[in-house]
Amino acid sequence: MNDRQKYLFDLQGYLLIENVLSHADCDDAIGKIKALAKPMEKTPDGYDANGTWENVAGLYEAGEPFIKMINQPDITDVLTEIIAPALRCESCYSFVRHKGCPPFEMHGGHRGGRVNFRYDVHNGQIYTGLTVVSIALQDISEADGGFACIPGSHKSDFSVPSEDRKELFALGGPLVRNI
Repeated sequence: MNDRQKYLFDLQGYLLIENVLSHADCDDAIGKIKALAKPMEKTPDGYDANGTWENVAGLYEAGEPFIKMINQPDITDVLTEIIAPALRCESCYSFVRHKGCPPFEMHGGHRGGRVNFRYDVHNGQIYTGLTVVSIALQDISEADGGFACIPGSHKSDFSVPSEDRKELFALGGPLVRNI
């Protein structure tokens, strides 16, 4: 990681790395995802999907370009810096959400003693857990949705008060940012 990336990751809790894959790789991945997608009855949060959510599990078995995605130096250089030199990829999947779909509620966030939400910096070295790589295979405008987070929430020692959760976690609210 360069100094700019360290600063931005420490400040925001995420990095945006553009143009990691070629247009051909993105088109290939989209085609394979469309061919393998299966409708979901329920969203991960338990809402009725109503035909607006699809899932593809085990993208490794689909081969390229998914294998290439987990070995991109622009990504692995960052991950080895903040996790460890030896990386383990636990899952590789795709959610396809269509306009009008029920939400995927904000999750995680505060450390609250849970080791996989830890975030610390000692002597210029970042240490963090539960790190996710999300790859957008096509351009997504803020109005389209896509990946959203609350910047810096991984550093919070306090959970969101339940009475404020809906307002603070709302898309377009004071905290949530579309990336």
